[in-house]
Amino acid sequence: MHIYNFPDIDDLERKQRALMIKTFAKNIRDIRLSKKLTQEDVAASAGISAKYLGEVERSEKMPTAAIVFKISRALNVPICQILPVDRCPRINDDMKEEINKLFTGKEERDVQKAIKILQAFFE
Repeated sequence: MHIYNFPDIDDLERKQRALMIKTFAKNIRDIRLSKKLTQEDVAASAGISAKYLGEVERSEKMPTAAIVFKISRALNVPICQILPVDRCPRINDDMKEEINKLFTGKEERDVQKAIKILQAFFE
């Protein structure tokens, strides 16, 4: 189905999804290899089959969120580390420092107002 009859939107989404899956799979494999772990080691620790992990690493299968969590625990890394970087929200130290400066010396009620404004903005 095409949204508003724009077939190129579906094509772009397919390409982005394929890139995300490929990057996700490569990240899992790269982390596993950097830790000198076999597919069997990670799979056993995650409670999945080595065959399935291999399929995930080759982008043949896309695991559920629960399996991603198990794989990240087996690799001893946060989930965010195995997700594609451009899809992973992060707050760097500079941004944290800037936020702290904005709130320093402000009254609690003003901070709460600012938080409500931000929540409304992002909802």
